[in-house]
Order: sequence, then structure tokens, then C-alpha cells
Amino acid sequence: MNRSCFTDEQHAARWLARFAIPFANANTPRAIREAAFTAFAYNASIIWRGDGTDGETSEADFENDEIYKHIKNNELLGLQGLVKSMLYIVLSGKKHEELPAEIIQRITDIELEINKVVTRVPDCLVNWKGSGNSIIIPMPTDKESVITRLKEWFILAITKCLYSFTILSMISPTRGHGFEKIGMCPVCGLFFEKIRKNKEFCSENCAETSRMRRVRSKNK
Repeated sequence: MNRSCFTDEQHAARWLARFAIPFANANTPRAIREAAFTAFAYNASIIWRGDGTDGETSEADFENDEIYKHIKNNELLGLQGLVKSMLYIVLSGKKHEELPAEIIQRITDIELEINKVVTRVPDCLVNWKGSGNSIIIPMPTDKESVITRLKEWFILAITKCLYSFTILSMISPTRGHGFEKIGMCPVCGLFFEKIRKNKEFCSENCAETSRMRRVRSKNK
């Protein structure tokens, strides 16, 4: 069984807001597993419609289903690190030389992961500005494929609406629909869904914290 993954840039941005944010922000092994497996279970059984009228999926038994049961936490933690790094590069607003050293060290690996996904996924015509054919991804049958499919979906969604990428240059942001849907809070570092395009902070508390910092800085 094959299914369509992302139809366009808007679709990828909605998918990121719904699934990448809780996965990237999860801070316990259980929360990471639930966020990852929820993304997988939903996308393995529902076709996203271009007009936004998506269906609902039945709940999966993450504790007992063989396809989930044997996936190790460190595998999911590694995937989360990849997703967080990819989002940080473009949403932090920092230039390449300003990025944390551990992020800079991962850029080459991220480029390799992008290339592997693009060459592995069948019928994949990716244009980094958000246009191109629908992406068809085969249904997985084992635990390794769960990790593989999740990685494909996260990488394809991020590159489709957040990244501009070529082999000969560094990854750089492209102002696609992803920037309208997802932000990174400059105060606490959490990723959040934007209710409006110019939303800057994840919460009122962080907005107030930023305001107080500016006041204290001005007074000094």
C-alpha cells in the first residue's frame, strides 16, 4: 500500500505544526515515544487532504503493538536530536557562525540525511521552494521502518517549507509557509505553533520576561 505524503508547502507546514513541535519539545522518554508514535500512527492511516479537511485515525496501542514495542528510546532520542537541530538552524535566526558548535558539527550529517531521503523515497521530486509532485511513501512493516519513515517525513516536511538546500552550499532558510506556522521562542527555546504570522513568543510569560529584560537593559 502506498500513500501520498505532502502535497504542497502549506500541507508540510501544517504537518510540522501538528507533529514536529510536540516531538521536538518532548522532554521525557515516554513523551518522546508518544509524540513520535502518534505522528506515525496518524500518518500511516490517514490521507491529508489539500483543503485541510483531514480525517481522524483510530488510536494505536503503543505499549503492546509489536511494530512499536521494540523500538529503543535512544533511537527516538537520536531522531529528536536531528529534528531539533534542523529546526534550530532556520528558526533561531542566527547566522552560520553564530550557531552553537554542536549544531555546526551536525550540518554535514544533516545534508547527508537529506540526500539519503531524497534518493530513497520513490517518486520524490523535491523543490526546496515548496513546489513539486506529491511524495509517495511505502507503508512500513517492521520497527526499523517506523524510524525510517518518521525520519523521512520529518526531513521532507522541514526541507519543503523551511530550507533552501544545494549540495554546493550550506543549508539556509527559505521564507516559505513553515515560517508562518512555526516559531522558536527566543526566551525559553521551545518550538511553537504561530497563531498569527508575527507571533514571537510561545507564551505570555515569555513575552513578559523579554519585556522586563529590555527594561532592565535600558535602565543599565
